[in-house]
Amino acid sequence: MNMVQVDHFAFHVHDMDASIAFYRDIVGLKLLSRDIDEDHAEEFAFMELDGGNLELLANRGEKGSTSGDTKGKESNGAHLAFSTNDIDAVVMDLREKGVDDIEGPFTITKKVKWLYFKDPDGNMLEYVQWMDE
Repeated sequence: MNMVQVDHFAFHVHDMDASIAFYRDIVGLKLLSRDIDEDHAEEFAFMELDGGNLELLANRGEKGSTSGDTKGKESNGAHLAFSTNDIDAVVMDLREKGVDDIEGPFTITKKVKWLYFKDPDGNMLEYVQWMDE
């Protein structure tokens, strides 16, 4: 497996517009992207941060709202993500090391592949592979 580097940190938010405005106008971070993942009922935005970016996540309820209600769906909100250039190798390595409770890999075609797993204390960790468009 390649050297571990931080890709991003993520916080769950309830109001994406207000959160983007806060991190942009108060903290001074630049908005890099904002998108919706319909398959996982989440809206996400990335804010530029030196040493790894900040991801803001909002669950999407009915009719595209960001109410935080996803009908029982557990959010992978707060997490630490590491970058990789080979998500399949990461899966094999984690399984060889006895990590069986891996969620994913998930894919947004031509954008990103990622997976989640937890540390012994239940903290959510992610590996992410960004795709060349």
